[in-house]
Amino acid sequence: MQTQFVRESMNHYFVVKREGEWEESYEEKLFAVADVPYFMSYEMRQLNGTSALYYHLSFRTSLKQALECVTFSTEKIDNVIKSIVGVLESCYEYLVSPDKILFDTDCVFFDVDTGFLKFCYYYDKKEGGTLKELVMDIIRHVDKRHEKGAVRLLMFYNLLTDTDVDLDKLIKFAGSRENSAIINSDIEVNNENIQDKKADKDKTDMSDADKKINIGRSIEVKERYNLKEKHIGKTAEKKGMIIQIIKILMGIVALFDVGMLIGLIFNLLTYEKTGYLFIGMAVLIGLVIIYMHFDPEETPEQMMEDYNRSMSNSQKFSNDQYKYDTYETSQKSKENDFIENPDNMNYDGYDGATVLLNGDFSDHCAIEEDTGKLYLEPSDKNKYSPIYISNPSIVLGTMQDVCDFILKGNGISRLHAKLLDKTDGLYVMDMNSTNGTYLNGEMLEAGKEYRLEAGDLVSFADTQFYAMQEC
Repeated sequence: MQTQFVRESMNHYFVVKREGEWEESYEEKLFAVADVPYFMSYEMRQLNGTSALYYHLSFRTSLKQALECVTFSTEKIDNVIKSIVGVLESCYEYLVSPDKILFDTDCVFFDVDTGFLKFCYYYDKKEGGTLKELVMDIIRHVDKRHEKGAVRLLMFYNLLTDTDVDLDKLIKFAGSRENSAIINSDIEVNNENIQDKKADKDKTDMSDADKKINIGRSIEVKERYNLKEKHIGKTAEKKGMIIQIIKILMGIVALFDVGMLIGLIFNLLTYEKTGYLFIGMAVLIGLVIIYMHFDPEETPEQMMEDYNRSMSNSQKFSNDQYKYDTYETSQKSKENDFIENPDNMNYDGYDGATVLLNGDFSDHCAIEEDTGKLYLEPSDKNKYSPIYISNPSIVLGTMQDVCDFILKGNGISRLHAKLLDKTDGLYVMDMNSTNGTYLNGEMLEAGKEYRLEAGDLVSFADTQFYAMQEC
């Protein structure tokens, strides 16, 4: 099944090519003319003997893209469940088969603000994902910090896989949140208050007593974490003392064994005492085995000390290498000049020492081949900072809690584009934005990855960046 995104003026379509010919069936007419809840309407278009369905996009972010960059809060998980139950209810109400729904994550579209879903009805569906596989994909990507939402989603999956499940049970489950009340520990309540802070701003009817209870729970959880940290610190301290004692005992036993061995070699001790030597060696081996089973935890101070030491050595090596490269470059430059222009060389004061020619050699890039990674340099440096790729993928847009880099220019979508750092280079992908992403003046096809080269001009709507090479 071939799919693509198409822009026509201000309209955005998700296009699925038809495998069969147009049929004047009930389902074909229904979704072409009616607004069925939780479904996307479409237009049927035919060209040169082939036909395609043009679905009208109300949400331009596919569920596949959302699973990679959007955090699924408990509220959004509830709306996902409501959407899935709602689309099944629409199938029952409008007398269409739920087996014809495209349950693949790249064919389901997601509202990044609320979490509601929109589905595609494809009459020619013969293979593809199932509803159970779709829910399982969502479960794999849900942030486990939202324990209540994750547990509720698992319960919904168990209900779907139940042998005697029916639509009434699903509707009852989607309309009630009583099943999610089993997670009521203090830590879970505290996490929900933190992760769903944005949603809780709209709840102005909370009483003062409830607020005090939540504050008390938060303080109690914080005290528990502090006590846990103190306990961990004491445990690490005790473990360190035990390791020191074992080291001392190992040293004493080793000295004893060495003394016994020397005495036997020089006939200072009788061979009747050899038993003590074997006992000492056995004790030493036992202490070594006990010591190897202890895994001393490295303290933050030790970690920082090791990091600073490694950075210092790295910087020293870099400086030495730079001096060596500068010397070699200067010597080769002199030799080349002498070969090409032997009459113009000035030998006064030249004794073979390193001579820096005119030019700024402080930048290591002047003498090193450009082999660094690509980054995006903004054309308007007063408005944006450079975009360095430190993660496998970076999402760009205006949505604060989802995007890794915020763009504030005109025409930027909430989820506008994505940068992907792969082994063979840097790629850019448009996330079906309203005003598009351009590479060297050409609009990119949404959902398709394009490899960047040094010097390329990348435009997110009217915001321009240049692909540059790191030194």
